[in-house]
Amino acid sequence: MDGEGTNPEFDLRSLRYAVLAAEHGSFRQAAASLGVRSSVVSKRVRSLEDELGVPIFERHSRGLRVTWAGRRFLDRIDLVMVDLDYAAKTALSAGRGMHG
Repeated sequence: MDGEGTNPEFDLRSLRYAVLAAEHGSFRQAAASLGVRSSVVSKRVRSLEDELGVPIFERHSRGLRVTWAGRRFLDRIDLVMVDLDYAAKTALSAGRGMHG
């Protein structure tokens, strides 16, 4: 973070990777579902955690466990992703003249 009271700027891809890592319980499995290397997912999630200033996951040899702070964050991100999907569909419909 840049400093106290500043808002972090999140990369949508990193948010998506974090959500998938939580769903799969593993960077490796999340990466496989995305068709990317697990190191890419891990690095993006680590960067996201650095930006947030809190860990989203506890890392274990058996996989990942979402932290309490991570669960609260990811629950809200799920809602944001639904809103973004709706916004994109609305814009697409408007661009095609389907809405007045």
